[in-house]
Amino acid sequence: MYENEKIKLIRDKLKLTQQEVADQLGVSKQYLSKVETGQTELSKEKMKLFCDTYNVSFDWMFGTGPNMFRPADEYMERLFYYDNGSEYFRSIIKDYNIFIKYIKEFIEKKHPDATFENKLNTAYEIFSNNFCRGKVSLSVDNTKAWIEDKMSDKFFQQEILTVYYTFCKMDKYLL
Repeated sequence: MYENEKIKLIRDKLKLTQQEVADQLGVSKQYLSKVETGQTELSKEKMKLFCDTYNVSFDWMFGTGPNMFRPADEYMERLFYYDNGSEYFRSIIKDYNIFIKYIKEFIEKKHPDATFENKLNTAYEIFSNNFCRGKVSLSVDNTKAWIEDKMSDKFFQQEILTVYYTFCKMDKYLL
């Protein structure tokens, strides 16, 4: 199966429209359609964003792994890899707790019936994406200021909701 077919398969499994995925990737619906039909390819950056956003295994996407979705602890393995001491790891946990607080509160305002698991998974995914991209500074004061600023950003709010809805759709798919 080719990468373009896998992208369409993931989109179909998660019951996402081309427009939803295109918006998340920052491309047009027409461009995504061309990607899905094999007329063009996603850039490496967009493919990484696709895999990160929808928890798709890089190994599976590029034909070397058996599992479509990444295990939930893949990011934790990356955190341990970067751990140069317990103080560094504690700062990561403190930053993560700040993400949990703000993202949980945001989701609860939009969806009071949200499950704890989906709120936590969303916070984890948003934190992991920003940690891996180097946007989280690993200083509690800086992280708190950073996320407080980001929480007023409509694009960041949309990112949170997109990740949250993805987990909700995965729950429905897995049931």
